[in-house]
Amino acid sequence: MNRLVPRARRILRLYATTLRWRSSLTLVVFMLCGAVWHGLSAVTPQLLLGAVAIASLYASLVSVNDLADEAIDRINLRGFRDRPLVSSGASRRELRVVAGAAAVVSIAAGFLVSPMIGALLLVSLALYAEYSLPPLCVSHRTWLAAPYLALGYVLVPYLVGVVVSGGRLGAHDAVFLPALVLLFLSRSLLKDLRDRWGDATHGKRTLVLVHGKGAVCGLSIASLSAGMTLLAVALFPAHPWAAFAVLPYAVGLGAFQARLLGTGVLRDEVLIVLLAARISNGMLLTVLGLLFAQQAGAGAAAMAAVFAVTSAGYARVAVQYLREPERFRLADEHALRPALCSVNPQALSTPQSETDASPSPLSAVQPEVGLRALVA
Repeated sequence: MNRLVPRARRILRLYATTLRWRSSLTLVVFMLCGAVWHGLSAVTPQLLLGAVAIASLYASLVSVNDLADEAIDRINLRGFRDRPLVSSGASRRELRVVAGAAAVVSIAAGFLVSPMIGALLLVSLALYAEYSLPPLCVSHRTWLAAPYLALGYVLVPYLVGVVVSGGRLGAHDAVFLPALVLLFLSRSLLKDLRDRWGDATHGKRTLVLVHGKGAVCGLSIASLSAGMTLLAVALFPAHPWAAFAVLPYAVGLGAFQARLLGTGVLRDEVLIVLLAARISNGMLLTVLGLLFAQQAGAGAAAMAAVFAVTSAGYARVAVQYLREPERFRLADEHALRPALCSVNPQALSTPQSETDASPSPLSAVQPEVGLRALVA
């Protein structure tokens, strides 16, 4: 018994680590999108249980992914505290326990809300374990990885939100839901920019290594443009304030995409992807706040206040970075701590599918010692 209590505490700490609160928050935001879009206007016990179920599903799948990609993560993510295997914060056995326990919590919470949600999470757990595990190993599939991830991040939480609200998926979602998927796809297409060194070392044929940075950025811009357009169409004219709120975010995210396409500085690439993801979440929180306020019958002054409160911080960060990117520092600068390498970015953008005479991404990579050269 004396040993059991410390072990249980350790597993709970590891569970909290694998939640990775920013990513879990993103999933909860998509769940709220489904719930609010179908008329939910109050926080209910079912909504809170749904959030626990979604976050625990994420913790379980993240643990599976960490187990499957340990060797790659030791190159790409060394020093990351939220990667317990890489940071020596957990053994593989402990992480397996976390994966199993989190899966049980997720499915149990889902069934407490609704048998439909419990069944959905059970199926999702099986499907999205294939992202990391053989035989499919979707994360290693050049064209399938990003769409698969986008559907998992958006569709599953959104469906949980719809069920929690008492609604049904239908024509009402025909524009709004694809908009959310496309907006997240724009982000997921860029996630492997950070991980090129480890991916190339282990032969992981990600989109950026096979087709180059330019192609990936072009697809991301197209997905962002389509998602923003569909989101505005879905919101207008029934939700004019929310539709208006999308516009400044669209301009800001477009400016980030243009900077990403033009920069040859690796730190800039990582920072832009990170900030754009946070600002995208900010946009959805702003839209949700305005939809809540409209359902509550708020007037123009209250709607303007909601917009100002939810967007001011993100606007300040975006302006600060775009004005002086070289001097910009995050409050949590450790978020830039993946083991990025000192590379020739142009060579890293060279597609592997070109002729043998072209330099491969791997040939341009030289290991970097520590982070100081990256963030100096």
